[in-house]
Amino acid sequence: MKIELKEIPPLGHELPLFAPWYPPRRIPASPAGGGGAASSKSFDSSLPRRQAGTGKPVVFSNDYKIAFLFVVLAAFSVFTLQGVEGVEESAAPQSDISTYLMSALPAKTDSFFRTETQTQETTLPYSTAFENSDELEIGTTLLKQEGKAGRLTQVYRVEFYQNQESDRLLLSRGQVEPQTEIILKGTKIIWRELETENGPIAYWRKIKVYATPYTAESAGKPLGSPGFGITATGMRAHFGTVAVDSKVIPLGTKMYIPGYGIGTAEDTGGAIKGNIIDLFYEGGNGWWNSGYVTVYLLD
Repeated sequence: MKIELKEIPPLGHELPLFAPWYPPRRIPASPAGGGGAASSKSFDSSLPRRQAGTGKPVVFSNDYKIAFLFVVLAAFSVFTLQGVEGVEESAAPQSDISTYLMSALPAKTDSFFRTETQTQETTLPYSTAFENSDELEIGTTLLKQEGKAGRLTQVYRVEFYQNQESDRLLLSRGQVEPQTEIILKGTKIIWRELETENGPIAYWRKIKVYATPYTAESAGKPLGSPGFGITATGMRAHFGTVAVDSKVIPLGTKMYIPGYGIGTAEDTGGAIKGNIIDLFYEGGNGWWNSGYVTVYLLD
């Protein structure tokens, strides 16, 4: 059977919009003599698939097909969203997806990552230097230049992750050098006169020291040893021998010690450091009471 498709009806035809479509079907012809006119046009006019009054088969356009497909898909979507009877719906919370995501993410990324600039300053100590001056009396000092501390300034960019430092980058570095302190030490000798029980004496310097007594027996060498009673200068110790720190009072210097008399720096000792002197006595006669005293250097 050959189907002939002709003349597509316009949208809005009087036929029902969603009437089912079937291929055109002919009604078998009547027996001979049974009404020729009717048999020559033997279409079933009661079926909605024929155009009224024309006998032509109805062919639906693509517009009808698309509309029908749209209605089917819409009905299927509604059915799916409402769920199938007998199947338990998901137990997941029905909250809005944006609300769920916002609750899972931090409110601000600053709470995890942040960057700040830090300035670090370090004090650089100054040093002290001494200079001799023949314009100042020996034993005196004078500040020539005040010392000033320096400063090291460093600027950093510091990155933090969860409030823990993760990276540090030096942006700039500046340094102010310290200024050295300079002190003048006098080397000029000025002679002065001192009245003593034995008459006036001339001295060029006086020093306050702590004086203690010592004997050959207390010097640390056993009796009978080759070095017993021998001083650092190789001389035998006697009354008037003075043990000194040679950095303070040079060996060979004569001095006047009130209460002791004239002495000479001829010995040294392990305990004699700084402004300390030892006065030698023979057998402890006229023992010296340890204490502070001012000694006068004579030459």
